[in-house]
Amino acid sequence: MKQKLFLCLLIFPALIFASEKFPHRCRISGLHYSHESILLFSQHTAKPRLYVFNNISAHPIWLTHERKNNRGVGAGWDSPLFPKHWSAILVTRRRFNFQCHFQNKAGRLFKIPCHRVIRACQFSEFYAKNPIGGGYWVVENVLFHALEPKIRARGFWLPKKIDA
Repeated sequence: MKQKLFLCLLIFPALIFASEKFPHRCRISGLHYSHESILLFSQHTAKPRLYVFNNISAHPIWLTHERKNNRGVGAGWDSPLFPKHWSAILVTRRRFNFQCHFQNKAGRLFKIPCHRVIRACQFSEFYAKNPIGGGYWVVENVLFHALEPKIRARGFWLPKKIDA
């Protein structure tokens, strides 16, 4: 019994610290998981928001946005996300949702609960070099080490950590 407890105490912290963390100043706010989707929302204003997604599953997934009224308008929002990869999206609408899908070998998509396959966060502060006219994918499907450099290369500035 003591050996099992010792192994649990040894392995559990290692599992926690082995996982990748969110980028600095990226907070779990302005998002809500429900059923097979994730809702990105603004609590106070319609100002642009920058979110990042991480695929925590062992399989590639698809993030899809479905427009009920005019499906053609939603074209370009669907994006693949490989395991342990990250994507960043700029959202300018007050409410914007994604569904998560797994694609089988035959190419058919199946809805899966987003809370099981992705982690998401919102940058608490960012600045854009150019005026923001609408939402778009800022970075798609990259490893963690490339995420922030690619965000910066697209004209966004993310404040660094200030140590007191």
